Amino acid sequence: MFREFDNDRAASQVQADSVAEKIRASLAQPYLVEVHSSDGSVCIVQHHCTASIGVALFAGETLSQVDVCKYADAAMYQAKGAGHLQLPLSA
Repeated sequence: MFREFDNDRAASQVQADSVAEKIRASLAQPYLVEVHSSDGSVCIVQHHCTASIGVALFAGETLSQVDVCKYADAAMYQAKGAGHLQLPLSA
């Protein structure tokens, strides 16, 4: 959870988009995985990961942790359905 976004909603959306895109880009970097088989051989596999990131913005609302998780979960599924980063979904 980030609390340092701008008070202006449009500016907050830009900031949230930037943070989410940096996370998505970092997760998209390929990495190597060592796979050990039952016969003792080792295989190195290059793995690629994708992520769906949804963002829920709140401006001073008093919400429970359950509600915040519910909105964040809904934003993630909205992004997943759209196939990319999805903004905005707010309470």
